[in-house]
Amino acid sequence: MSYLDLPRLIFDGEFQADVSTVNNIVANYDIETFDADTSPLSWNPDGSGAFRLLNCKVRGIADAGGSDHDDDPVLTAVIGGSTDRVGAKIVDLDTQWQLSSALWGLRIELRAGDTTIVAGDFEPASFRDLWFPPPIGDQAARATARFQSVLQNLRWAKPGVSPFADRLRASTTAGKLSIRLTTFAFFNADKSAAQFAFGGVVGAIGPYRPREPHRFLTGRRFAPIVTEQGLNTAGINYFDGVVHDDRLVVDLANAMPILDDKGSVIDQGELRLGVLLDDAADQGATLAEGTGFVGLGEPLPYRAAGWLLDTSGIASVRVPRHVDIRSRPLALLRRDDNGHTVVVRETLNGWHVRADEHIHRVEAGGTLSTTVYVMRYGSPVHRAEVLPELLPPIDSGFEPVVGTPPAAFAIQPPRPTGLDGQTTLQVRCSDPETPRGYLDGQIYLMQLGIGGVDLAGLRHNPLEPIAALVFDHFEIPDCPTWYDDIRPIFTQYANLYPIMNKRLVRLDRYEDVRHHRGILQFAFSRDVGDPNYMPVTRDLSRAKRRMILRWLALPDLPLGTPPPPAPAARPAAPAPVPEDDAVDPTDSKAQFVRRYLRAIRRSEQ
Repeated sequence: MSYLDLPRLIFDGEFQADVSTVNNIVANYDIETFDADTSPLSWNPDGSGAFRLLNCKVRGIADAGGSDHDDDPVLTAVIGGSTDRVGAKIVDLDTQWQLSSALWGLRIELRAGDTTIVAGDFEPASFRDLWFPPPIGDQAARATARFQSVLQNLRWAKPGVSPFADRLRASTTAGKLSIRLTTFAFFNADKSAAQFAFGGVVGAIGPYRPREPHRFLTGRRFAPIVTEQGLNTAGINYFDGVVHDDRLVVDLANAMPILDDKGSVIDQGELRLGVLLDDAADQGATLAEGTGFVGLGEPLPYRAAGWLLDTSGIASVRVPRHVDIRSRPLALLRRDDNGHTVVVRETLNGWHVRADEHIHRVEAGGTLSTTVYVMRYGSPVHRAEVLPELLPPIDSGFEPVVGTPPAAFAIQPPRPTGLDGQTTLQVRCSDPETPRGYLDGQIYLMQLGIGGVDLAGLRHNPLEPIAALVFDHFEIPDCPTWYDDIRPIFTQYANLYPIMNKRLVRLDRYEDVRHHRGILQFAFSRDVGDPNYMPVTRDLSRAKRRMILRWLALPDLPLGTPPPPAPAARPAAPAPVPEDDAVDPTDSKAQFVRRYLRAIRRSEQ
């Protein structure tokens, strides 16, 4: 059950995502045309990429009995990052795949005064189920997203310091804890405002169970109907739940439209969980209790002041013994004058197929590998046939086409799932041969099907395919030089991350690089999970990083031959952004969603 299991700790506070935005624009990667004075830089060009948890505190704890313990010091604890190293980073996979921002190098520490109750490293993970809620009446909610992962390399306080921590330690396995962060109300509209690049966060920490995925729940998947335009028609986002003994526990933190950084949830009427008696009853159907559905528990108290912060959006309802919940679809229903309307329901026939790790960086000649889980009504399915499919090349009309050449992305048919409902998906990745020019490598997108199951019935989130950045093959020269090999790479990063130029080193200047050689050797040699890793975006192939380190290790840092003067006439400017995309420079993520969904529709025509 992961973080939905007991004992469980919940917390809330703020987060800062000081993302850099120059790299959100494909044309800015072209060092021949980039101009810091005229090129579009979006809303935060001086972003450092830093991600921080701020002012986070424990909101409550629950044990197997469901009760709090007022005398446990954990209740006065604060949650933050590491106190002895730099902060975490948040970055996208690629400028052409901005729907999977990942946290790297995040350390979570739970401290009460001078005592560290528990601390662990957040295994790098990308957000899932990103959502831009539509306005409801005159109320406009802000975007939300969910990060689920595990804490590893745990350090605990001595036994007896916190009874709750002792119970949590005894309940978890494999030296890990399960954790979920839900971010909401991110503010980036006014750079002069105190809350610029800040938002709200609620979190939950619970036991980790053997062989469960690290980045999602193997439970019941609630999925709205999405139109061809990518519009969520339910007003409720995707969410998950688990059935444990006589209770259904659901995580609604990323499902409800949130109005502000106080966690105010927009009122959508009386909502209730239920079991559908008619398997075909779908979103929008009006049902009578007792004949169309069986209600579970009382109406959800999501409209109560402070509900999201107090509960981290987790709701638990009792399931009567006579109710068949393990082979019937679940639903969230709204009460109205004619009965109850299905707002969102479980996937058709309860099918759910998902990869644990859905974001990948793969070297040319390497293999993408991820564990895939197949469930039905929350139970593992034995001998299910997983059908991975490469999505067709996508041409948004003004960016390099992604997904080409398809031959560089050779999907291997997975074995049927085992008794645990798991199988391994592998893709052999060869050299894409620089199809995007000044962008290293290529982006490939996959979706998963199940043999004998209608793909539409799985109701995949269109914003969450499996995405891979496959790097171009690169031969490391025996003696790299500044002008031929290093300067083109460093100039690109100097253009894309001007904060480096202002605070550390001008990567496009040889003398600056020479002066800061030691710092650069340190950063380029870090493990990819280290917060000091360079480049921050993790979008440079291993071979190119090795070349940089080889050059930095040479005693004279050879310059090589300067290139000839650039011609007076500049290369043609990139195609203009379509008029309907030039909406709001502070809304780059939402713009990417619109462009991606439009490109998908175009590719399917």
